[in-house]
Amino acid sequence: GDSLCTLDVEYQTFRTQVRNPLWQQQFLAQPLAQRRLLARQARTQSQAHLQKTTEAMMDVTPAAVLAALQTKSVYQLIQGHTHRPAVHLLTVNGQPAYRWVVGDWNEQGTVILSCMPSGSQLLKLSSNGSISHYSPLECKKDYCTLSLECKKDYCTVVTSC
Repeated sequence: GDSLCTLDVEYQTFRTQVRNPLWQQQFLAQPLAQRRLLARQARTQSQAHLQKTTEAMMDVTPAAVLAALQTKSVYQLIQGHTHRPAVHLLTVNGQPAYRWVVGDWNEQGTVILSCMPSGSQLLKLSSNGSISHYSPLECKKDYCTLSLECKKDYCTVVTSC
């Protein structure tokens, strides 16, 4: 998913660098203590970068999402590691498509995607191990109450448990 955050040019440059096999080989050839120091420095720089980066810059761009779906000739994209779980409704080559956004893990739990032959759905996984529905596609009365708040190009699931 982070490859689709094309507005954050500084991050994309870093991402390209650290995924380069030659860079990785040179990094891993350094002593462990040196690698740990470099990792701490990179983390500090990353945190400073996040402080000055807008949410829009850190989010995917619609053009990058559509390009990825069209390039692979697929109609579903699963994106993770975000603070905004949702199901985004798209149109690709005249067909309905979905961008499933699952959540970060936190003390309360996370939102995960369950893919079954009968369909896909977002599930809320609590830190205590309980699972409840978090999906606009299916709702059973013994689970959470779901409603869908739709904007122009995406829908957010609102739950009441």
